[in-house]
Amino acid sequence: NNRGILHPRSPKPDGYPICLNCNIELAWKVCKQCEFSYCFHCFRMSHNFIGADKHTWTIQEPHMCGLCKKNVAGKRAKGKEFCHSCFARLEKSGVFRGKAVGKIEDI
Repeated sequence: NNRGILHPRSPKPDGYPICLNCNIELAWKVCKQCEFSYCFHCFRMSHNFIGADKHTWTIQEPHMCGLCKKNVAGKRAKGKEFCHSCFARLEKSGVFRGKAVGKIEDI
């Protein structure tokens, strides 16, 4: 089963974080106690000892656009997440010009 494993030439799908442990695979599980997002393998390996084996988890949902609320986010700017179409519309309007914008990143 290759679910969650990125092929070396496959782009990361928008909105899904990378595992905070290995920084390679897609994160599919969020540990409620650790507050970390893990791929299946890293979750299993980091939670196989007494205490952590009782941690509970949820499925990692993709980050959604903070503006339209219906599309998966692909960009983060000004501490908010946007889908590509909302980001393009805001960028065209000039919202992201100037030093106050900070870092614009893909997510």
